[in-house]
Amino acid sequence: MDYSGISHPSYFEGFTISKPNLGGHTISSQCPFFARNNFSPLQERLGHGFVFRLPDDVQRMHQGVAMMQILKFTHRRNVECHPLRSITSETPPSFNLSLSSNAWDVVFVLDYDNDLECAAKLGNLARLVREWSNSGRRCRLFPSFTEFEWDNFRVHDISALDEVAEQAAKAGKHEYSYRPRTCHSYKKGLCTLQNQHTVLKASHSSQSKYVIDLGSNRHQNLQCRLSGDCEEIHSEDACPRLYFHQEMISGFDKIGEFRALIVTKPNSRGLRKREPIIESIIHLRYKGSSARTPCFAVTGSEAFWHEIAPLNIFKLREFALFVYKSLRKRRDWKEHFETLEVGARLDIGVCLGRPPRFFVNEVTRFQQGSWHSISAAQPHLGFASAFATALNDYFPPPVAGANC
Repeated sequence: MDYSGISHPSYFEGFTISKPNLGGHTISSQCPFFARNNFSPLQERLGHGFVFRLPDDVQRMHQGVAMMQILKFTHRRNVECHPLRSITSETPPSFNLSLSSNAWDVVFVLDYDNDLECAAKLGNLARLVREWSNSGRRCRLFPSFTEFEWDNFRVHDISALDEVAEQAAKAGKHEYSYRPRTCHSYKKGLCTLQNQHTVLKASHSSQSKYVIDLGSNRHQNLQCRLSGDCEEIHSEDACPRLYFHQEMISGFDKIGEFRALIVTKPNSRGLRKREPIIESIIHLRYKGSSARTPCFAVTGSEAFWHEIAPLNIFKLREFALFVYKSLRKRRDWKEHFETLEVGARLDIGVCLGRPPRFFVNEVTRFQQGSWHSISAAQPHLGFASAFATALNDYFPPPVAGANC
């Protein structure tokens, strides 16, 4: 996760957003959420990691909190930020959590991780929200319970991306049709990647946790079987985490990864009257299993483009938007990809074949992965503003006088 903030404590009472990457702001917009009377209560309520001060008294705010504050102060929405523990009680909340719209009294905009502990807590919250809704309070989660369950398992997104690639191939768009091979025999079927260089991955995991370069070896938690292999699988006892493996792509080591930050904006000709726009594309180099910072926004003039020619920044943008639009066109978009109506981060790798081709390694919901805000202009609030604007559009404010 990344943080937005001010660079000097003399701006304690508020500051002006710089001109580039403003989202819905103007050059004269102020940021009152850094003022003492708003910042301090948020710091007390949410704690370190969300709202805090560095030792030199510089203020920092988590990207998701900044997004919600922009919703509150710029878009004039009824917003509150709370840790999960404060709202998972059996009593329906009497305060106005998150934001309301014409269709809902309360929308819980979730900032969540994919680990098992978080999944269990959000499952409990989903149960409570259903109970509150049944008692007459129109509440919902965003993302929905069906989407974050789908997201948690990882393999579902991979299958969806495989389908996008297959459809591209059938349409003759072979530049969009490459996918790393994944062994889908994770329910004790016969392994389809025997003696291949693979990477272990797991459901219910965040960042690079449980990602292991296996070489051509096996891992005890893999549940696919080798021919004649009848040994018992030694996975974690009673653990719902699903382990699987995927073909290793050398481009990660040699080129790194691109991260396309995409936000939707109103367009009468777009699908459901919205159109995806690329806010920024970040490049990360890898060393071992960890991304190394600083990351930077690509411009198209970087030296590594020569290594993957004829691929270039324009083809990368076209590829990212093709995949994004394809996911939004799915019949199950509402159940499994609804957050893409606001935005997402596509993590994109390169297969160094002949010719080299892009592929999406992971679909990162916008509430989860870092937006790499530090790569944009100070005070690094442009991306938070863009997501806040899209969120405000997707959940339009109540119409004055409407019976809602």
